Amino acid sequence: RPPVRGGGTRRLIAGIVSQKWPAVALGGVLMLAAAGAALLPPLVMKRIVDDAISQRDLNLLGRLAALLAGLYVAGALLELAANSIFVVTGQAVLHDVRRTVFRRVLSLPMEFLERRQSGYLTARLGEISSLGALFSAGTFKIALAVLEFGGVLAVMLTMNARLTFMLLAFLPLYYVAVRFLSGGYRRTSKQLLEAGETMSAKLQETLGGVAEVKNLGAEEWRAREAIRLSDEYVRAGVRQGALTTVGSQTLLLITNLVTVALLYLAGRSIVAGTFTLGGYLAFAGYVGKLLAPFGHLMSYTLMVQPALAALERVGEFLDQDTEEERSRGKLSPGRIDSILFQDVCFAYPGMGNRGPAALNGVSFAVARPAGVGIVGPNGAGKSTIVKLLLGYYPDYEGKILINGREVRELNVLELRRRIAVVSQDPFLFDGTVEENLELAIPTETAGPPEGGGAGKVTAHDPSRAKEPKGRRKRTSVADALALIQAGRPAAARLLERLPQGLATRVGEGGRRLSGGQRQIVAILRALLREADVIVFDEATAHLDEEMRGLLREVLQQLFSDRICVVLTHDPDLAGLTEQQIRLEGGRVAATPIDRGAVNSYDQE
Repeated sequence: RPPVRGGGTRRLIAGIVSQKWPAVALGGVLMLAAAGAALLPPLVMKRIVDDAISQRDLNLLGRLAALLAGLYVAGALLELAANSIFVVTGQAVLHDVRRTVFRRVLSLPMEFLERRQSGYLTARLGEISSLGALFSAGTFKIALAVLEFGGVLAVMLTMNARLTFMLLAFLPLYYVAVRFLSGGYRRTSKQLLEAGETMSAKLQETLGGVAEVKNLGAEEWRAREAIRLSDEYVRAGVRQGALTTVGSQTLLLITNLVTVALLYLAGRSIVAGTFTLGGYLAFAGYVGKLLAPFGHLMSYTLMVQPALAALERVGEFLDQDTEEERSRGKLSPGRIDSILFQDVCFAYPGMGNRGPAALNGVSFAVARPAGVGIVGPNGAGKSTIVKLLLGYYPDYEGKILINGREVRELNVLELRRRIAVVSQDPFLFDGTVEENLELAIPTETAGPPEGGGAGKVTAHDPSRAKEPKGRRKRTSVADALALIQAGRPAAARLLERLPQGLATRVGEGGRRLSGGQRQIVAILRALLREADVIVFDEATAHLDEEMRGLLREVLQQLFSDRICVVLTHDPDLAGLTEQQIRLEGGRVAATPIDRGAVNSYDQE
């Protein structure tokens, strides 16, 4: 696959199309042959009228009629074959573009993705389907029509130069009309796409929180908001439709005027005996081909302008450096043995001076094997510490050192493979518990990698599922859990709390599970990661007392061989860690943690 590093959509498409050139060339040859066959019928018609019908030669009439039918059949078959090739090739190109862009979007930095709603991003990715017009037979027909124009013009000049020059006088009108339509249609296409994506984002947000909407009795309010956005979308569609109608009717009017002028001048020539009826019929047939480039351009404009607008907008994703590109050439952290935050200050992008910093001079250190408990009220900066540790936001002040090296100097993709996070509200993918856990199981590359050495363990990459057998090995979920349960018996009791075990269906976002069951899956997922660092971000928020007790057992076993970072309101859970930090307003509080303070946070 051609690399994309800020080169934009055109470079991506050019690279993909270059791999399809044999099919594109074959389709072009067939289209050229069909165009050549389409030049002959007017001449055959001329002979039928002037030679066969006027001379009452039925034998010649039959042969010419058969020839004309054969030309039409041959042209249709050639067009069918060419269009089929372009359809298949176009869909293949679209598939490659969609796959590349989707992978790239998932690889973009968090600060870029968090500035946009998920529904908006989804709609933007849906615009890729509009690019199909760029790879259709219509694209080749535009170039082919220009070649036809030259051939037809030469034939028409030999038939009747005066009529030909008369037709050429109308061509500037066609050009002006098409240019006007093209520019306006592209502007309205952008407006229509933007309005549609904003509406899609709002609808997705509303449906995602439909339970809360119902709880608040806000159905009518959210419906009015959706209707307002729908009105904007309709107005953009009306503007585009009006432009299309005006452009189409303008071209139709010019064509009708050309037809009247041709009929009048040709009729005078026929009456004067300087032009034949057959010549007029052939000449009229070629008029359509002479004007065909403008007709094709008009139709193509209606199809391609939305595609060009989408091409420009999709380029925003391709022009951003991905995390992989930013990490290229940076060091792998290796096994994480120590973490140090030293005078770390951070404010989220876009906040500027409008609000307090999320972190302000935070310092702490933890080394394997140990745990650190971080407590504080909501908004104190606990979750921000996790995001900075994962390398989501590199623009902080102070130092964040992993094994003595700055996070900014490390490959963040390798770093995240060594850190597992159990969040307060974990996200689960639609499917079974087993399918969700499978994402966390490391995959081993069999055999030594380039440069020698043992095979390395990397996170499961679903895109590599089709690689040859024997090259990659992955432990099954059941086997991986059995290994974990052998060392940590408490983990087995976590799975027992799920109604159908590994076969339990979770639903979209985990909506078919309770909050506690979702956290059980998230905890098991973190254990399967075999990470050096496990972060528990309010991991007991939805657990009952029995499950909290199980989690404490698991934590105590984890403290013996890895680093655990516990962000919690639970005083007992915080007390399990060797080191405890209290955050308030983004700062480390000078006073030590006491159980009463932690309980007050829990009440908040």
